[in-house]
Amino acid sequence: MHTPGNWTVSGSPQWSGFKVVDANGRSVAAFPSTSTRPDPERAANAKLIAAAPALLRVLQAWIAYRDELESKRAPADDIENLADEARTIIKQATTENAT
Repeated sequence: MHTPGNWTVSGSPQWSGFKVVDANGRSVAAFPSTSTRPDPERAANAKLIAAAPALLRVLQAWIAYRDELESKRAPADDIENLADEARTIIKQATTENAT
């Protein structure tokens, strides 16, 4: 089992680097300032990892929707809600200044 989300990025390149932390502030992943990767790349990697629990949740919901659709029980607007949520998470994970 993985650490429950929501995860966020904390830290800065000037100090200890970037960390992905859980809702209680405990470290999930670290991108130390001693890394050979450039700061923007480390920050982007941290944001992508921080988005993992939300992305997993949306994918699980999408699969559940697909299964319901197969049995013809899914409301028609559920797919749009899932798509909107997926777009928001992807934007947060890939936009430079979003945290």
